[in-house]
Amino acid sequence: MTEYENENNIAQAGAYQSAPPAQPAPPSQPKKKKKRIFLWILRGLFYPFLYTQMQSLMLYGLVFIKAMAKIVGEGTLAPAYIVGTFRSILYEDLYYDLEAQYITSIVAAVTTLLIIIIIQLVRRKNLVEEFHLHRIGAGIAALAAATGFVLNFFVSFVMAHLPLRLQELIEYELSGEPDYNGSAIVYILAAVVSAPIIEELVFRNFEFTRFKEAVPVWLAILGSSVLFGIAHGSFTQGIYAGLLGILLAVVFQRSGSILTGMLVHFGFNLSSVISLIYTMNVDNMSDQGLMLFNLIYNAVTYLSAIVVIPLIAALVIKAGNKQKSKKQAEDSLKPLSAPDGAEGGSGQEVVHE
Repeated sequence: MTEYENENNIAQAGAYQSAPPAQPAPPSQPKKKKKRIFLWILRGLFYPFLYTQMQSLMLYGLVFIKAMAKIVGEGTLAPAYIVGTFRSILYEDLYYDLEAQYITSIVAAVTTLLIIIIIQLVRRKNLVEEFHLHRIGAGIAALAAATGFVLNFFVSFVMAHLPLRLQELIEYELSGEPDYNGSAIVYILAAVVSAPIIEELVFRNFEFTRFKEAVPVWLAILGSSVLFGIAHGSFTQGIYAGLLGILLAVVFQRSGSILTGMLVHFGFNLSSVISLIYTMNVDNMSDQGLMLFNLIYNAVTYLSAIVVIPLIAALVIKAGNKQKSKKQAEDSLKPLSAPDGAEGGSGQEVVHE
């Protein structure tokens, strides 16, 4: 073997040895992405599922207590009687006992909130950050409550002028609970206090924010709003609750604080108290008082059709400005970072001689 051939073989051997080993193919990215999307959607659905199941558990628990009390009182253990008692209480007694339904919804809301708090504490989360309980200005707070209050009147105005079928019209009238004759305090606690708090936390703070991690924001808004409408049970309520859910999600996204949506929701449900007051006192009103009430109610209803769009636009814009100002303030507090190619953390460019 010549000296040239020997050097050539040595060079080839060196090149072979220095060649990097073959790397295994990376895992499939689409599969990982699909799994991540699926997990975030499941996380978003967990909290509405928890809340709705807690409502069912409290309702059936009340049915069980009432039925057992009646069965023990009668002293009859016949299977047919037991089954009939449960069915009678569930589909007749409780169906018309709206006060009992409201009490169970309050208990379900409080229980769900406690479970959520425990979960976050076990995960060692900051409750203020996890619940997005960031402070909002007095102007945004008043604007949010006013928007919700006027929006409910506008819904009544629109529904009254739609060519709805008779059944749908009756269903909408019943959604305002006109036949409620229980405690006004129970109604206010259920509709005006507990519902805005727990529903905003469940459907916007947790469901919507989890959905945003899996899909685009607009799709997360739409999906969470549809589920919010479905959770209200009836077709008519589901439509306007779904549309309200879109506004609540947009306001939450723009403001960064769940308090904004809670106040919109609070104002929306608060206006239903006026209908409750009217229903509970209509028999005791004089003709002049009834005429005055109807005049004011109709005036506010028609006025809502004029001011509702400007109010919504002002709220969305003002909430976005608040979030923008907060972000700018946070960015101004961050330390300056060194530019690319610079040495040290002073943020000044280093000149190499």
